[in-house]
Amino acid sequence: MLVLCLAASLATSTLAAAAGWLLAGLFPAAAWPAAIALLLAAAQLARPIPPETAREPTRSLFATAWVLVMRQALDAPRWIILAVAASGGAPLHAALGGAVGAGAALALGWAMGPRSEGALPGARYPWRSARLALAGLAATAAAAVLLP
Repeated sequence: MLVLCLAASLATSTLAAAAGWLLAGLFPAAAWPAAIALLLAAAQLARPIPPETAREPTRSLFATAWVLVMRQALDAPRWIILAVAASGGAPLHAALGGAVGAGAALALGWAMGPRSEGALPGARYPWRSARLALAGLAATAAAAVLLP
């Protein structure tokens, strides 16, 4: 299952980097595609996520991979990968870095199991505060990209 999650992360990171590379080709001297991607990442991070437990009634690897790819397709890390690829000129490095980071996050969540969701007593993590802090950083980065 973890290998499937890592493959889905690699696929979505590669697609985001390819989109950033295409944007860089369309707008070579413009910083606004990267700034828009960073603002979309900030909006995605600031949005509250409803606490729901994932259920997979079919136990199908394809269904699990499809849900994971769709969930990751437009999440904040993919927007940041797109911004880095659009502004940095190195989409391969952006894709690999994003895939490694996403893989590390998935492996950490897999290793923590139910503790990551606060299912165990005393195991509450400040995920909402961390997401809001990261949203502020992404919005600040967008402003820094646009300001000369």
